[in-house]
Amino acid sequence: MRSVLRLLAAFPRSIRRTAFAAIITVSIALIALPLIFWARSGSKWDILSGTRIDGDDTDSTVHIVQFQSAHGRLCVFVVGEHWRVGSSALEQRYWNRGWVFDRWHGRLDPSSRRPSPTITVNVAPPPGALPPRPGVQDFVWHGFEYHADVRPVRPNDRWIRQVWFPHWTLATFGTIAPIAFFLSGARRRSRIRRGLCDECGYDLRASTDRCPECGTPISRARPHPAAAAVSATVDNP
Repeated sequence: MRSVLRLLAAFPRSIRRTAFAAIITVSIALIALPLIFWARSGSKWDILSGTRIDGDDTDSTVHIVQFQSAHGRLCVFVVGEHWRVGSSALEQRYWNRGWVFDRWHGRLDPSSRRPSPTITVNVAPPPGALPPRPGVQDFVWHGFEYHADVRPVRPNDRWIRQVWFPHWTLATFGTIAPIAFFLSGARRRSRIRRGLCDECGYDLRASTDRCPECGTPISRARPHPAAAAVSATVDNP
């Protein structure tokens, strides 16, 4: 974070303010959105899905990326398959159209461990393709889960991964930037009060122009207190 702040310091003030506002906006979104979906996840099931299928009935490639929210957790679901034995049974609106995005939501069955979608992308493999085998690689720990089915085997290649994690995990990332900005500002103010360089912490009691260590200019509008005291002593012996 310090390197990011130093990089921003090299730009004009207007650009720094815009970048700061953008970072804070993203941080607020990362905190607020998981909380909103967490509040919904007890009774609602939400999915944002992107689907892409390219090729023809002899060689086709399918990619599906889904973000799901249900039962107090988020899920990232990624599917990639290469079929060489016939066309997929996906809806025609997905064929060779680039990424097609859908958003679905519905009620949850409280008795079920996993939500069952009322609307789904029907990934029905063509005849001869490998059948699904979820959970080949499993990891479960305190609300975190990982499931994978990766099989580069002819006649088709399958690549499926699921990652489940609590909503607060994503919200935690949103607090990193505000905390870093607060700590950086507090350290800078503390150094100024003690007559130190706000950039490297060098003692500026005998300096009036620039920091001898890093070359940072000493502000004329708001000089360091100790440096101002030394200057006053020199002017009035």
